[in-house]
Amino acid sequence: MKLSVNLLPILCLLLANTAKACLTGNFNVVNSSLEIANPGVVWNQFEYVQRKAPPAMTRNLNKRQIGGGTFQEPLDNYLTYYTMNVTIGNPLQTLNVLIDTGSSDLWVPGYNYGGFDHRQSSTWSKQDDNFAIRYVKGYARGMWGTDTIDFSSGASITDQQFGVAIDSSDSAMGVFGIGPINSEAADTLYYNIPESLVRQGLISKNIYSIYLDDQNSLTGHVLFGGIDREKFVPPLQTVPVTSTSTLEVTLSSVSAGGQKTISSISVVLDTGTSLMYLPNSYVKTIAKAYGATYNQELDMYTLNKSSYNNLPESVRFNFQGVVIQVPTKEVIWPLTWFTGKNEGGKYALTIMPNTQSLGYNILGDTFLRSAYVVYDLDYREISIAPVRYSRLSDVVPVIGKLPTNNMDSDYYSDYSEDD
Repeated sequence: MKLSVNLLPILCLLLANTAKACLTGNFNVVNSSLEIANPGVVWNQFEYVQRKAPPAMTRNLNKRQIGGGTFQEPLDNYLTYYTMNVTIGNPLQTLNVLIDTGSSDLWVPGYNYGGFDHRQSSTWSKQDDNFAIRYVKGYARGMWGTDTIDFSSGASITDQQFGVAIDSSDSAMGVFGIGPINSEAADTLYYNIPESLVRQGLISKNIYSIYLDDQNSLTGHVLFGGIDREKFVPPLQTVPVTSTSTLEVTLSSVSAGGQKTISSISVVLDTGTSLMYLPNSYVKTIAKAYGATYNQELDMYTLNKSSYNNLPESVRFNFQGVVIQVPTKEVIWPLTWFTGKNEGGKYALTIMPNTQSLGYNILGDTFLRSAYVVYDLDYREISIAPVRYSRLSDVVPVIGKLPTNNMDSDYYSDYSEDD
Protein backbone atom coordinates (compact mmCIF):
# COMPACT_ATOMS: atom_id res chain seq x y z
CA MET A 1 0.00 0.00 0.00
CA LYS A 2 1.51 3.27 -1.04
CA LEU A 3 0.05 6.62 -0.07
CA SER A 4 2.76 9.20 -0.44
CA VAL A 5 2.45 12.94 -0.03
CA ASN A 6 4.03 15.45 -2.36
CA LEU A 7 5.50 18.03 0.00
CA LEU A 8 7.03 20.11 -2.78
CA PRO A 9 10.64 21.22 -3.25
CA ILE A 10 10.30 23.64 -0.33
CA LEU A 11 11.38 20.75 1.88
CA CYS A 12 14.71 20.72 0.09
CA LEU A 13 15.49 23.87 2.03
CA LEU A 14 14.54 22.28 5.32
CA LEU A 15 15.92 18.76 5.27
CA ALA A 16 19.55 18.02 4.53
CA ASN A 17 18.82 14.42 3.59
CA THR A 18 16.59 15.33 0.65
CA ALA A 19 19.33 16.28 -1.76
CA LYS A 20 18.63 13.46 -4.17
CA ALA A 21 14.91 14.22 -4.21
CA CYS A 22 15.62 17.88 -4.84
CA LEU A 23 17.51 16.99 -8.00
CA THR A 24 14.37 15.47 -9.48
CA GLY A 25 12.48 18.75 -9.24
CA ASN A 26 9.56 16.80 -7.76
CA PHE A 27 9.58 15.65 -4.19
CA ASN A 28 7.32 12.70 -4.82
CA VAL A 29 9.25 10.56 -7.27
CA VAL A 30 7.67 7.28 -6.24
CA ASN A 31 4.15 7.59 -7.58
CA SER A 32 2.99 5.36 -10.39
CA SER A 33 -0.55 6.64 -10.08
CA LEU A 34 -1.46 10.15 -9.08
CA GLU A 35 -4.92 10.75 -7.70
CA ILE A 36 -5.19 14.33 -6.57
CA ALA A 37 -7.38 14.72 -3.51
CA ASN A 38 -6.03 18.05 -2.33
CA PRO A 39 -3.67 20.57 -3.87
CA GLY A 40 -0.21 19.11 -3.42
CA VAL A 41 -1.42 15.77 -2.03
CA VAL A 42 -1.03 12.65 -4.12
CA TRP A 43 -1.15 8.97 -3.34
CA ASN A 44 -0.96 5.45 -4.63
CA GLN A 45 -3.34 2.80 -3.40
CA PHE A 46 -2.59 -0.85 -4.00
CA GLU A 47 -5.65 -2.95 -4.76
CA TYR A 48 -5.46 -5.96 -2.46
CA VAL A 49 -6.55 -9.31 -3.81
CA GLN A 50 -6.89 -12.02 -1.20
CA ARG A 51 -5.51 -15.39 -2.26
CA LYS A 52 -5.11 -18.72 -0.56
CA ALA A 53 -1.72 -20.35 -0.91
CA PRO A 54 -1.79 -23.78 -2.57
CA PRO A 55 -0.80 -26.75 -0.37
CA ALA A 56 2.68 -26.88 -1.91
CA MET A 57 3.41 -23.42 -0.49
CA THR A 58 2.14 -24.11 3.02
CA ARG A 59 5.09 -24.64 5.34
CA ASN A 60 5.05 -26.79 8.47
CA LEU A 61 6.87 -24.48 10.84
CA ASN A 62 7.51 -27.17 13.44
CA LYS A 63 9.43 -29.30 10.93
CA ARG A 64 11.28 -26.59 9.06
CA GLN A 65 15.04 -26.83 8.99
CA ILE A 66 16.52 -24.01 11.07
CA GLY A 67 19.38 -22.01 9.62
CA GLY A 68 20.60 -18.52 8.93
CA GLY A 69 20.79 -15.54 11.23
CA THR A 70 20.03 -11.87 10.62
CA PHE A 71 21.01 -9.12 8.25
CA GLN A 72 20.26 -5.43 8.22
CA GLU A 73 19.65 -3.01 5.34
CA PRO A 74 19.90 0.78 5.62
CA LEU A 75 16.94 2.91 4.59
CA ASP A 76 17.24 6.45 3.21
CA ASN A 77 14.85 8.89 4.88
CA TYR A 78 13.01 11.30 2.55
CA LEU A 79 10.53 12.27 5.29
CA THR A 80 7.47 11.09 3.35
CA TYR A 81 8.97 7.79 2.21
CA TYR A 82 11.95 5.50 2.77
CA THR A 83 14.09 3.78 0.16
CA MET A 84 16.80 1.14 -0.02
CA ASN A 85 19.20 -0.12 -2.66
CA VAL A 86 19.01 -3.51 -4.34
CA THR A 87 21.46 -4.84 -6.90
CA ILE A 88 20.15 -7.13 -9.59
CA GLY A 89 21.65 -9.44 -12.20
CA ASN A 90 25.03 -10.05 -13.75
CA PRO A 91 26.65 -7.64 -14.38
CA LEU A 92 25.31 -5.84 -11.31
CA GLN A 93 22.67 -3.13 -11.71
CA THR A 94 21.82 -1.09 -8.60
CA LEU A 95 18.37 0.43 -8.17
CA ASN A 96 16.73 2.51 -5.45
CA VAL A 97 13.34 1.14 -4.37
CA LEU A 98 10.67 2.23 -1.89
CA ILE A 99 10.29 -0.13 1.06
CA ASP A 100 6.66 -1.11 1.55
CA THR A 101 5.26 -3.37 4.26
CA GLY A 102 1.83 -2.86 2.69
CA SER A 103 2.50 -4.79 -0.52
CA SER A 104 4.25 -8.06 -1.25
CA ASP A 105 6.15 -7.83 -4.55
CA LEU A 106 9.47 -6.43 -5.65
CA TRP A 107 9.15 -4.60 -8.94
CA VAL A 108 11.52 -2.22 -10.67
CA PRO A 109 11.24 0.12 -13.65
CA GLY A 110 12.57 -1.28 -16.91
CA TYR A 111 15.35 0.01 -19.12
CA ASN A 112 13.03 2.39 -20.96
CA TYR A 113 12.67 4.29 -17.66
CA GLY A 114 16.39 4.18 -16.92
CA GLY A 115 15.91 1.21 -14.62
CA PHE A 116 16.80 -2.47 -14.83
CA ASP A 117 17.96 -3.61 -18.27
CA HIS A 118 17.13 -7.30 -18.36
CA ARG A 119 18.81 -7.60 -21.75
CA GLN A 120 22.19 -7.01 -20.14
CA SER A 121 21.88 -9.63 -17.39
CA SER A 122 23.19 -13.12 -18.12
CA THR A 123 21.30 -14.51 -15.09
CA TRP A 124 17.87 -13.11 -16.06
CA SER A 125 15.11 -15.58 -16.93
CA LYS A 126 11.77 -14.31 -18.25
CA GLN A 127 8.58 -15.98 -17.09
CA ASP A 128 5.48 -16.61 -19.15
CA ASP A 129 3.03 -14.58 -17.04
CA ASN A 130 2.64 -10.85 -17.53
CA PHE A 131 3.37 -8.52 -14.61
CA ALA A 132 0.66 -6.01 -13.65
CA ILE A 133 -0.11 -4.01 -10.52
CA ARG A 134 -3.19 -1.81 -10.39
CA TYR A 135 -3.64 1.35 -8.39
CA VAL A 136 -6.65 3.57 -7.85
CA LYS A 137 -5.72 5.62 -10.89
CA GLY A 138 -2.72 4.18 -12.63
CA TYR A 139 -0.77 1.03 -13.15
CA ALA A 140 2.58 -0.62 -13.68
CA ARG A 141 2.85 -3.54 -16.06
CA GLY A 142 5.46 -5.52 -17.89
CA MET A 143 6.93 -8.94 -17.30
CA TRP A 144 7.79 -11.29 -14.49
CA GLY A 145 11.21 -12.84 -14.36
CA THR A 146 13.85 -14.22 -12.03
CA ASP A 147 17.39 -13.09 -11.31
CA THR A 148 19.91 -12.75 -8.51
CA ILE A 149 19.22 -10.05 -5.91
CA ASP A 150 22.13 -8.67 -3.90
CA PHE A 151 21.85 -6.44 -0.84
CA SER A 152 24.24 -3.83 0.50
CA SER A 153 24.86 -5.99 3.59
CA GLY A 154 26.38 -8.68 1.37
CA ALA A 155 23.36 -10.99 1.50
CA SER A 156 22.25 -12.49 -1.80
CA ILE A 157 19.35 -14.59 -3.05
CA THR A 158 19.19 -16.41 -6.37
CA ASP A 159 16.37 -17.11 -8.82
CA GLN A 160 14.17 -14.50 -7.18
CA GLN A 161 10.93 -13.59 -8.95
CA PHE A 162 10.15 -9.90 -9.42
CA GLY A 163 8.38 -7.61 -11.85
CA VAL A 164 9.94 -5.35 -14.47
CA ALA A 165 7.72 -2.45 -15.52
CA ILE A 166 8.01 -1.56 -19.20
CA ASP A 167 4.81 0.48 -19.17
CA SER A 168 3.45 2.54 -16.30
CA SER A 169 1.37 5.63 -15.65
CA ASP A 170 4.46 7.32 -14.25
CA SER A 171 8.18 6.58 -14.50
CA ALA A 172 8.29 5.61 -10.86
CA MET A 173 11.05 4.15 -8.79
CA GLY A 174 10.39 0.53 -7.94
CA VAL A 175 8.80 -0.91 -4.83
CA PHE A 176 10.32 -3.39 -2.40
CA GLY A 177 7.16 -5.06 -1.08
CA ILE A 178 7.70 -7.30 1.95
CA GLY A 179 4.14 -8.13 2.95
CA PRO A 180 2.50 -11.58 3.12
CA ILE A 181 2.51 -13.94 0.15
CA ASN A 182 -1.25 -13.95 -0.30
CA SER A 183 -1.18 -10.25 -1.17
CA GLU A 184 1.09 -10.76 -4.17
CA ALA A 185 0.10 -9.30 -7.53
CA ALA A 186 1.07 -12.42 -9.51
CA ASP A 187 -1.59 -14.77 -10.85
CA THR A 188 0.36 -17.70 -9.39
CA LEU A 189 1.74 -17.30 -5.90
CA TYR A 190 5.51 -17.51 -5.50
CA TYR A 191 8.11 -17.18 -2.76
CA ASN A 192 8.53 -13.43 -2.35
CA ILE A 193 11.69 -11.92 -0.90
CA PRO A 194 10.99 -12.40 2.83
CA GLU A 195 10.09 -16.03 2.18
CA SER A 196 13.10 -16.58 -0.08
CA LEU A 197 15.39 -15.25 2.64
CA VAL A 198 14.20 -18.12 4.85
CA ARG A 199 14.21 -20.75 2.12
CA GLN A 200 17.74 -19.89 1.04
CA GLY A 201 19.06 -19.98 4.61
CA LEU A 202 19.81 -16.30 5.22
CA ILE A 203 17.39 -15.98 8.15
CA SER A 204 15.74 -18.54 10.40
CA LYS A 205 12.15 -17.38 10.16
CA ASN A 206 10.01 -14.96 8.19
CA ILE A 207 10.27 -12.01 10.52
CA TYR A 208 11.64 -8.49 10.18
CA SER A 209 11.87 -5.33 12.28
CA ILE A 210 11.40 -1.74 11.17
CA TYR A 211 13.31 1.18 12.72
CA LEU A 212 12.74 4.47 10.88
CA ASP A 213 14.65 6.59 13.42
CA ASP A 214 13.88 10.23 14.11
CA GLN A 215 12.28 12.64 11.65
CA ASN A 216 15.59 14.47 11.14
CA SER A 217 17.74 11.36 10.80
CA LEU A 218 19.28 10.59 7.42
CA THR A 219 18.58 6.88 7.64
CA GLY A 220 16.62 4.09 9.29
CA HIS A 221 16.90 0.34 8.79
CA VAL A 222 15.06 -2.89 8.23
CA LEU A 223 16.41 -5.91 10.10
CA PHE A 224 15.56 -9.31 8.64
CA GLY A 225 15.43 -12.35 10.93
CA GLY A 226 15.68 -10.66 14.29
CA ILE A 227 15.30 -7.65 16.55
CA ASP A 228 17.62 -4.95 17.86
CA ARG A 229 17.15 -4.71 21.63
CA GLU A 230 18.74 -1.25 21.75
CA LYS A 231 16.06 0.25 19.51
CA PHE A 232 12.97 -0.06 21.70
CA VAL A 233 11.73 0.40 25.24
CA PRO A 234 10.39 -2.95 26.56
CA PRO A 235 7.99 -4.59 26.56
CA LEU A 236 7.24 -5.58 23.01
CA GLN A 237 3.46 -6.02 22.84
CA THR A 238 2.57 -8.86 20.47
CA VAL A 239 -0.85 -8.69 18.84
CA PRO A 240 -2.44 -10.88 16.17
CA VAL A 241 -2.88 -9.72 12.61
CA THR A 242 -6.63 -9.33 12.12
CA SER A 243 -6.81 -9.60 8.32
CA THR A 244 -5.83 -12.36 5.91
CA SER A 245 -4.79 -9.95 3.17
CA THR A 246 -3.25 -6.97 4.97
CA LEU A 247 -1.05 -6.51 8.04
CA GLU A 248 -3.82 -5.05 10.22
CA VAL A 249 -3.82 -5.04 14.02
CA THR A 250 -6.20 -3.71 16.65
CA LEU A 251 -5.68 -0.16 17.90
CA SER A 252 -7.44 0.09 21.27
CA SER A 253 -7.66 3.88 21.54
CA VAL A 254 -6.11 7.23 20.68
CA SER A 255 -5.88 10.16 23.09
CA ALA A 256 -4.46 13.68 23.21
CA GLY A 257 -4.98 16.79 25.32
CA GLY A 258 -7.73 15.26 27.46
CA GLN A 259 -9.63 13.90 24.43
CA LYS A 260 -9.95 10.13 23.85
CA THR A 261 -11.61 7.83 21.35
CA ILE A 262 -14.18 5.37 22.66
CA SER A 263 -13.88 2.37 20.31
CA SER A 264 -11.14 0.15 18.92
CA ILE A 265 -10.36 -0.17 15.21
CA SER A 266 -8.12 -2.20 12.92
CA VAL A 267 -5.14 -0.35 11.46
CA VAL A 268 -2.42 -1.16 8.93
CA LEU A 269 1.14 -0.32 9.98
CA ASP A 270 2.53 0.65 6.61
CA THR A 271 5.95 2.02 5.67
CA GLY A 272 4.65 2.76 2.17
CA THR A 273 2.26 5.43 3.45
CA SER A 274 3.44 8.91 4.41
CA LEU A 275 0.78 10.05 6.87
CA MET A 276 -1.97 8.63 9.09
CA TYR A 277 -5.50 7.86 7.88
CA LEU A 278 -8.20 7.16 10.48
CA PRO A 279 -12.00 7.22 10.79
CA ASN A 280 -13.48 10.68 10.87
CA SER A 281 -14.51 10.26 14.52
CA TYR A 282 -10.87 9.63 15.43
CA VAL A 283 -9.67 12.59 13.41
CA LYS A 284 -12.26 14.86 15.01
CA THR A 285 -11.11 13.78 18.48
CA ILE A 286 -7.49 14.65 17.72
CA ALA A 287 -8.46 17.86 15.93
CA LYS A 288 -10.40 18.99 18.99
CA ALA A 289 -7.35 18.40 21.19
CA TYR A 290 -5.25 20.53 18.84
CA GLY A 291 -7.83 23.23 18.21
CA ALA A 292 -7.85 22.41 14.49
CA THR A 293 -10.85 23.06 12.26
CA TYR A 294 -11.95 21.26 9.13
CA ASN A 295 -11.02 22.84 5.80
CA GLN A 296 -13.57 21.54 3.31
CA GLU A 297 -11.61 22.67 0.26
CA LEU A 298 -8.49 20.77 1.33
CA ASP A 299 -10.35 17.93 3.09
CA MET A 300 -8.02 18.23 6.08
CA TYR A 301 -7.84 19.89 9.49
CA THR A 302 -5.85 23.10 9.86
CA LEU A 303 -4.93 25.51 12.64
CA ASN A 304 -3.39 28.93 12.97
CA LYS A 305 0.10 29.68 14.21
CA SER A 306 -1.40 31.44 17.22
CA SER A 307 -2.51 28.04 18.55
CA TYR A 308 0.84 26.37 18.02
CA ASN A 309 2.31 27.16 21.45
CA ASN A 310 -0.61 25.63 23.37
CA LEU A 311 -0.69 22.16 21.83
CA PRO A 312 -0.49 18.72 23.43
CA GLU A 313 3.01 17.29 23.52
CA SER A 314 1.93 14.12 21.72
CA VAL A 315 -0.85 11.85 20.55
CA ARG A 316 -1.03 8.54 22.43
CA PHE A 317 -1.81 5.35 20.51
CA ASN A 318 -2.77 2.43 22.75
CA PHE A 319 -2.19 -1.11 21.45
CA GLN A 320 -3.70 -3.38 24.10
CA GLY A 321 -1.69 -1.75 26.87
CA VAL A 322 1.45 -0.58 25.11
CA VAL A 323 1.29 3.14 24.35
CA ILE A 324 3.14 4.77 21.46
CA GLN A 325 3.49 8.53 21.89
CA VAL A 326 3.74 10.38 18.58
CA PRO A 327 5.18 13.87 19.18
CA THR A 328 3.42 16.96 17.92
CA LYS A 329 6.16 17.59 15.34
CA GLU A 330 4.83 14.49 13.54
CA VAL A 331 1.17 15.45 14.00
CA ILE A 332 1.34 19.08 12.87
CA TRP A 333 3.17 20.16 9.70
CA PRO A 334 3.22 23.57 7.97
CA LEU A 335 0.26 23.82 5.62
CA THR A 336 2.48 25.24 2.89
CA TRP A 337 4.17 21.81 2.66
CA PHE A 338 0.88 20.46 1.33
CA THR A 339 -0.30 23.35 -0.83
CA GLY A 340 2.88 25.01 -2.05
CA LYS A 341 1.35 28.40 -1.26
CA ASN A 342 2.17 31.05 1.33
CA GLU A 343 -0.28 30.03 4.04
CA GLY A 344 0.61 32.74 6.55
CA GLY A 345 1.88 30.43 9.27
CA LYS A 346 -1.01 27.97 9.19
CA TYR A 347 -0.49 24.31 10.04
CA ALA A 348 -2.21 21.07 9.10
CA LEU A 349 -2.89 17.82 10.90
CA THR A 350 -1.01 14.89 9.38
CA ILE A 351 -3.89 12.66 10.50
CA MET A 352 -6.37 12.51 7.64
CA PRO A 353 -9.90 11.11 7.26
CA ASN A 354 -9.77 7.57 5.87
CA THR A 355 -12.04 8.65 3.03
CA GLN A 356 -8.73 9.60 1.40
CA SER A 357 -7.43 6.02 1.70
CA LEU A 358 -10.42 4.03 0.36
CA GLY A 359 -11.55 3.31 3.90
CA TYR A 360 -8.30 1.74 5.08
CA ASN A 361 -7.12 2.86 8.51
CA ILE A 362 -3.38 3.35 8.08
CA LEU A 363 -0.58 4.42 10.37
CA GLY A 364 2.23 5.48 8.07
CA ASP A 365 5.69 6.98 8.48
CA THR A 366 4.60 9.87 10.72
CA PHE A 367 3.52 7.21 13.25
CA LEU A 368 6.18 4.58 12.59
CA ARG A 369 9.05 6.91 13.44
CA SER A 370 7.83 6.72 17.06
CA ALA A 371 7.55 2.94 17.20
CA TYR A 372 9.68 -0.17 16.85
CA VAL A 373 7.64 -2.70 14.92
CA VAL A 374 8.33 -6.41 14.39
CA TYR A 375 6.40 -8.15 11.60
CA ASP A 376 6.16 -11.93 12.11
CA LEU A 377 4.78 -13.31 8.84
CA ASP A 378 5.13 -16.93 10.00
CA TYR A 379 2.73 -16.57 12.91
CA ARG A 380 0.86 -13.58 11.48
CA GLU A 381 1.62 -11.39 14.47
CA ILE A 382 3.01 -7.91 14.97
CA SER A 383 4.99 -6.82 18.01
CA ILE A 384 5.26 -3.15 18.87
CA ALA A 385 7.03 -1.00 21.45
CA PRO A 386 8.01 2.65 21.91
CA VAL A 387 11.12 3.46 19.90
CA ARG A 388 14.46 4.20 21.53
CA TYR A 389 16.60 6.38 19.28
CA SER A 390 20.08 4.96 19.70
CA ARG A 391 23.31 4.58 17.78
CA LEU A 392 24.00 1.43 19.81
CA SER A 393 22.97 -1.99 18.54
CA ASP A 394 22.17 -5.32 20.18
CA VAL A 395 20.87 -7.58 17.44
CA VAL A 396 19.57 -11.05 18.25
CA PRO A 397 17.96 -13.57 15.89
CA VAL A 398 14.39 -14.68 16.48
CA ILE A 399 13.88 -18.40 15.99
CA GLY A 400 10.46 -19.09 17.46
CA LYS A 401 7.34 -17.30 18.58
CA LEU A 402 7.61 -14.01 20.44
CA PRO A 403 5.74 -13.99 23.76
CA THR A 404 2.61 -11.86 23.91
CA ASN A 405 4.00 -9.45 26.50
CA ASN A 406 7.32 -9.85 28.29
CA MET A 407 9.26 -7.25 30.22
CA ASP A 408 12.49 -9.28 29.96
CA SER A 409 14.44 -8.39 26.83
CA ASP A 410 16.63 -11.53 27.13
CA TYR A 411 14.00 -13.98 25.93
CA TYR A 412 13.91 -13.22 22.23
CA SER A 413 16.42 -15.80 20.98
CA ASP A 414 15.44 -18.46 23.53
CA TYR A 415 12.43 -19.81 21.62
CA SER A 416 12.76 -22.54 18.98
CA GLU A 417 10.23 -24.02 16.58
CA ASP A 418 10.07 -27.18 18.69
CA ASP A 419 8.86 -25.39 21.84
